[in-house]
Amino acid sequence: MKKIKLLFLLPLFSWLIIPLFCFGLLSAPIQTLAQEIPLPTDSGLPMPSNTSGAGPVVDVLITVMKWILTVFLILALISFVVTGLQYIFSFGGSIQNAKNNLMYSIIAVLVVGGALIIVTTIDALLSGGK
Repeated sequence: MKKIKLLFLLPLFSWLIIPLFCFGLLSAPIQTLAQEIPLPTDSGLPMPSNTSGAGPVVDVLITVMKWILTVFLILALISFVVTGLQYIFSFGGSIQNAKNNLMYSIIAVLVVGGALIIVTTIDALLSGGK
């Protein structure tokens, strides 16, 4: 029974994890090579200033927190799918274990989603709603 579950879950993980990893590898150079358009300094116009009050350290921390929370949200959703499959294929053996895992997955999705909403709200408040 466990061998059947392992043979089913191994391709499932490889179909989910490998594309996410490859997407990260392919999108990293695009984000790294993106450059800002230089503003002309001799036009006589006033230069824009950072009016948000947040420095670059705050921007970096918020960006890192958003990335971490997004990764955890994806992992929690994958856990939700896997425990759903565990519940479907339990064949009466470990239904209570599958129910507990499903409850923990739902709690994880709610906690991580709430944390992502809080970080996004703080970012919007610090940047002045931009």
